[in-house]
Amino acid sequence: MVRAWYIKDIDVSKGDNPKAQNHQTPPKYVQVEELEKIGFLYFKIDVENFVSEGKLTKIKTERNYTYEDTIDVSKKGLGDKYEELTTKFWTEHIHPDEEIRFFRDGSAYLDVRDKNDKFIRVFCEPGDMVIISAGLYHRFTLDENDYTYANRYYSGDTPLWTAYFRPADERPERVNYLNWLTKQ
Repeated sequence: MVRAWYIKDIDVSKGDNPKAQNHQTPPKYVQVEELEKIGFLYFKIDVENFVSEGKLTKIKTERNYTYEDTIDVSKKGLGDKYEELTTKFWTEHIHPDEEIRFFRDGSAYLDVRDKNDKFIRVFCEPGDMVIISAGLYHRFTLDENDYTYANRYYSGDTPLWTAYFRPADERPERVNYLNWLTKQ
């Protein structure tokens, strides 16, 4: 089951470690139903048998994910681009399309904004599949293990990973997301 909680404000310039759990004091946990209300979907997939299990195939078909690739987010996997890309992933942003990740190895954190603009940290580990709605502000960081391996899914023939960094409130996908959110 998904593990999610509200986090304290993280200020890297003051020495805060974004790769730590960063719980509030006292900890305040979040249930999957609360995440769904902000457009963050969670599925548990069998890592060892995901092809034969069928759940992933069903999700891909229902959501029209036609392209996939993998990403190894680690110093070894990203090589010379490690610092550049992990900094980019950590910078709060939105996308014009859903962001979909199926975590197959390692672990990481996704931070998503709630209705009150507070960050919820979602711990992602093998078997977790997450879908972040277009227009939902979020960021990504590795945890202290400094490694994760995931499948990425896209609609269309080629991967399109376009990030619009905050502030991006005038972007159509953000406006559409906020309109959807007010109805939840």
